[in-house]
Amino acid sequence: MDTVTRLLRQIARSHRKVTATLEDSDACVAAQRAILVNVAVGLFGESIRNELPTAPECDALGAAFRDLAISAIADHDEQTRPRVGADLLAAVHEQLAAPSGVGVHYTPHRVADYIAESAIAELISTRCDVDPETAKSIVSTTPFVEIDGETTRRILRLLKTTDVCDPSCGTGHLLLAAAETLARAEMRLLGNLEPTSKDAGRIRRRIAMRRLHGRDIDVDAVAITRLRLAAWAADTGASSEVKIPADNVHARDMLKSSSARLDQERRFDVILMNPPYVPTYSRRSQCDHREPIRTFAAQRELSGRLNLFGCFIIRAMEIVKAGGVVSLIVPDTFASAGAYADLRRALTVNYGRQQWTRIDARVFKAQVGSVILTCSDRDDSLSADFIDIPRKLSAESSRLRSTPLAAIRGDEHQILFFDNEIEQSIWRMVRTADTLPLKSFARVRDGVNTGPRRMRESLLEPAAPSIFRRPLIEGGDIDPRGFVLHEPARTILYNPDMIDDDARLAGASLRDPAIFDAPKVVTRQTADSLIAALEPAGGVVALNSVHCISVEKNEHSLLPGLMALLNSPLIRLYYALDGGEQRAILPQVRIAWLRELPVARDVRRFLAELAPMGEEIIERLRTNAGIQDSMDRLHDTVCRAYGIPTHKYAHVLACYHHRFPRFADLATLTRRPRSVRVA
Repeated sequence: MDTVTRLLRQIARSHRKVTATLEDSDACVAAQRAILVNVAVGLFGESIRNELPTAPECDALGAAFRDLAISAIADHDEQTRPRVGADLLAAVHEQLAAPSGVGVHYTPHRVADYIAESAIAELISTRCDVDPETAKSIVSTTPFVEIDGETTRRILRLLKTTDVCDPSCGTGHLLLAAAETLARAEMRLLGNLEPTSKDAGRIRRRIAMRRLHGRDIDVDAVAITRLRLAAWAADTGASSEVKIPADNVHARDMLKSSSARLDQERRFDVILMNPPYVPTYSRRSQCDHREPIRTFAAQRELSGRLNLFGCFIIRAMEIVKAGGVVSLIVPDTFASAGAYADLRRALTVNYGRQQWTRIDARVFKAQVGSVILTCSDRDDSLSADFIDIPRKLSAESSRLRSTPLAAIRGDEHQILFFDNEIEQSIWRMVRTADTLPLKSFARVRDGVNTGPRRMRESLLEPAAPSIFRRPLIEGGDIDPRGFVLHEPARTILYNPDMIDDDARLAGASLRDPAIFDAPKVVTRQTADSLIAALEPAGGVVALNSVHCISVEKNEHSLLPGLMALLNSPLIRLYYALDGGEQRAILPQVRIAWLRELPVARDVRRFLAELAPMGEEIIERLRTNAGIQDSMDRLHDTVCRAYGIPTHKYAHVLACYHHRFPRFADLATLTRRPRSVRVA
């Protein structure tokens, strides 16, 4: 184990031990600062105390931390030691901040580099009228396209005066990525200057001291950012010690600015940002941002739902210059969720040129996926990209992924991603088919919400038999292939009289009994696709991890057909393409989307045709018989009803298996064993 890893692990263990004995949050913060200061002293000596906020000594641990810190940089020469030490101090700060539960998620280096390069390339393209691909080649590490002398001079003048700001800079990952990108582009345009040359040193000092601006409410993080920028600027044989001006990077809450000052603050050419992703209110992490958000919204006469990272996006639009660029990383729900429709609309109005980058893997410890948005006001255009995360793909999936990613704006300005033109054409066929929304002939309702913990325990705790106790469907009771509903493992005391006013205010609701008394189709809410099963008898209650779909009493015979439709390859693929939250982390089937699902217009004839197929597949799954022939017939029937040309049936399956490879071999897709949970 290397010394750096040992240091970080020791800090993590010590931090847990120290804070476990402290109940006061202020004491925990003081302990964190003590650890941080001791590491900093080990890396930079006693003089570093002048740069960091004062903190109490941590006598029991201080000497060990200092010794480990000294060992971690011992193998580096005097020139590189400050930069390595500053980066290590940033890692220590992040290690201490991560367990706090307040949404501290720092930007990984690879993602930070991508954001900085995308933003500065967009600025060059916008301000200097350079082809976007040429601009990208200038800022990247790959060979760049040759350009004429006049264009080169225009770009150099732009780079020398470009001001970059990160309104929530943390320990400076994005600012350092911007510094490296600006310096690399300028040195390449000047004839590939040697990094250790005097000219290169002057470029780095100018960028660090004049062009980079950071704000954050964490005073320790701000001090580390200043230290890292200074070390980066001095990391060349031609450079001397660098001091970052206090006005460039300092502790400040960027949201606390009066509306009268907004016009005066449009001073930055590029905004790079990983805005705080924190709950508006959380008892667990003791954070409450409700009042600051209300104040922010009132100053700007905003209405509707707004959270903290939404405030920062609005703030970015206020402080960027006309003709500037905003590039940020946000949760993937921002691209599609209806709650952010107004904010997406505002971005589209102000910044018509947008590039959305989908990240197909988890890059933060937070349980969310991520997308990157880079936008400017040059023109109206929409493009898409993805950061390639290696994963095992079939030959057909690899071929589909090799084509350019595409994106279009759907309803409510959500961004729809397509891996290839085939997917986009299939989506358009379903959208333009002669259809009716599911809600026009069926009711789609949520399952019960048991509310706060005390109420959940009362309703779900196993107890003596009662006339009110009924079986309870959870998402895991639906077979992962769909179609089959397994015997529920849990029960619920379904007695609406048990819900008191306090529980009702906290969200508890047993819903209308009519939802559960009738036969119904049940679908998983927490899933990356439509996974539907049939509950044919009625009387079974569903938890709110399940959606319930019912029809009129005289049309119960159509339910097997509706279930088959929801499990068909075409409709599952359409869900993935039409803004469904099918991400790998915390996927959600939104009930509002399900209600708008387009169903071929001759609904009753169509579902009656599918019903025998659905019943047949259920029976074959229960008897462990093969279902491939039945699924093929179902697929052909559904495609025909939506007007898909016969020669494209195979294309639909290829795209479906590319999006959902687990469905390629249904025989191997089995239900995971579940243990009965006790409330």
